[in-house]
Amino acid sequence: MCDEDLLALAPFVAGLAGPDCLLALWYTGPRARFAIQLCEAWGFRFATAFGFTWLKRSRSSMQPLCSVGSYTGACAEAVLFGVRGSMLPSRKLVPSGYYGPRGSHSEKPQEIRRRLESMYPSARRIELFARGRHEGWAAWGLEADAGRTARLREEPEGQQRLVGLTDGL
Repeated sequence: MCDEDLLALAPFVAGLAGPDCLLALWYTGPRARFAIQLCEAWGFRFATAFGFTWLKRSRSSMQPLCSVGSYTGACAEAVLFGVRGSMLPSRKLVPSGYYGPRGSHSEKPQEIRRRLESMYPSARRIELFARGRHEGWAAWGLEADAGRTARLREEPEGQQRLVGLTDGL
């Protein structure tokens, strides 16, 4: 998806995000500036560029798995946190670094979902541009589940939400 199309999703994302909501946005180093721009265009306040950092390794060895980068070998993806309202985690001592194997194209590690769930155990969760379905998460995107998209049910006033964008920028 091009940058303009992602920015144009602002009304859609605004409809998903509640007044208290965390955006967990995957991005790569060269796309950091756009990740912050997108976070703000979607109505979130930038909180941190490194909510999580995934250092990729080969599935068969412990060696870092790098692709060609502009200046160095690109071995990592990061998760930016954006916030609407108040979204302090119930558990703060969650490690931000993760050293784990690369999956299939654009697949993100389940471990990061688990960490988000431990930080926000009662939050409603949706994964945008999902590459599959995961328990406890609604999914939206062409690859979420044979083209079906998710709809969030109305929840009581004040219910926290977490929106995760998984197709890294």
